[in-house]
Amino acid sequence: MMDTVKRIFNILPVRAALICVLAFFIVFSCPLMPMQEVYAGKSPALSFDRVTVRVGQVHRIRIKNIFEDQIKSMTVESDDPNILSVSHEKKPMLTIRGNIAYEHATVKAQIVTKYNIAGRDKFDFSLNVFVYTDRELAEEGSAGRAPDYSKKSDWLYLPKKANKPVDTFFIYSTQYDNEDADAPDLAPMDDISHRLGAQGVFRGQAPLFKGVTNVYAPYYRQTNMKKYSEMSPDQVMKYQRHEQKLDICRALDYYFEHYNNGRPFIIFGHSQGAMMTLVVLEDYMKRHPEYYRRMLAAYAIGFSVTKTDLACYPYLRFAQGARDTGVVVSWNTEGKKNHDQSNFVVAPVGSIAINPINWKRDETYAPASENLGSRVRDPITGVYSIRKRWGDARVDLDRGVVVTRTKFSPNTKKYLYGTASYHSKDIALYYMNLRKNIRDRIRAYRKSHRNATAASIADFKHLDMLNRMIIPHIDTSVTAESDGSTVSR
Repeated sequence: MMDTVKRIFNILPVRAALICVLAFFIVFSCPLMPMQEVYAGKSPALSFDRVTVRVGQVHRIRIKNIFEDQIKSMTVESDDPNILSVSHEKKPMLTIRGNIAYEHATVKAQIVTKYNIAGRDKFDFSLNVFVYTDRELAEEGSAGRAPDYSKKSDWLYLPKKANKPVDTFFIYSTQYDNEDADAPDLAPMDDISHRLGAQGVFRGQAPLFKGVTNVYAPYYRQTNMKKYSEMSPDQVMKYQRHEQKLDICRALDYYFEHYNNGRPFIIFGHSQGAMMTLVVLEDYMKRHPEYYRRMLAAYAIGFSVTKTDLACYPYLRFAQGARDTGVVVSWNTEGKKNHDQSNFVVAPVGSIAINPINWKRDETYAPASENLGSRVRDPITGVYSIRKRWGDARVDLDRGVVVTRTKFSPNTKKYLYGTASYHSKDIALYYMNLRKNIRDRIRAYRKSHRNATAASIADFKHLDMLNRMIIPHIDTSVTAESDGSTVSR
């Protein structure tokens, strides 16, 4: 018997046919895996309540005994809006995508049928989704180790004493710019150029808020600059919701659990830091309204906040002036010549900006004489100082940017930002106005929260003295521009 089977198997056409059958099975079964099934029964809840999916993996859950022609409607919602899609072409099916960084999310679904099935015409159920984010899922070297925020070495900055009444959670801009062909798309946590760049840009921007807030700044596996040349703003925001988001969200978890102690806080980020600030506002704060209620302001500078963002996340409010709190503050800076050019950080439609000199949303012109001072580097000595009249500002409502005439040179990465972008100077150009605005919003927050303790209110008294200081202390030993270039003296 076995000899007969072997002789048949050795016939070439037979072997070819068996291989084709096997290949057919692999090709057409793989898209259905992993797959789990649940049954709609007499109970109002379906019998399945847990699914585990890996990053980058698609997981399908099929409702076994409800068919397409029986469905009147099918709706799905989640506390993370990026976790799933839903389809029911042949049978009702949930498609859960592990393309986000949360380790756990809840999915709620409802199916309404055209007529009763098992005595019911409405089926509600929820799924607890667990997303694996272990490092074996990333390509070797593409992301490196995950940070451990219980270790001080994975924080860019932690205050020695949290003796201020307000915190700042600082997310630095792109400081990893490795153009090597085999360079990873994400900065390895222990890459020295990445860390030095982050330290440099922090030293340059810390005087904005360090004197009046406790500052917390984590290292994170940010996106390599070269990766952005391949993506649109929408694609970027999807891409930032992977390891980058995982790191920032874990840092926030640790910060709120161990450091914040119930204080109001500011979120501050420029460029990629602004992208991650938006991710925090749209995803993390939606899951944590108890934290969001204490947010004094979010400065997301150097990446577009859009009308679509505000429509999709109606709890977000864009700043209307210089002293409103609980708001998002944002702008991108360009010259007139950039009006019809593509700028990677400016959304093609619906971008919103506020004037960083007069803090108005309309097109009211703010002359350079009202600019309190720009942070300017001497090309010979490398020393930074505050200079007056280095730029004016006017909001272009059509494009949703701040238009300026300035002594600064345009950004050098013209393939990303256009020929007249001042992306790397978004903060430096309006440095002292921004510094004053942070203090103004803190003062306004105090007035609107008079239930604060007497001790906390007393702590604010030093703001008046600090605000009268015209030029802050600036460490000029190492600095980094916002576009990722590092300058050493």
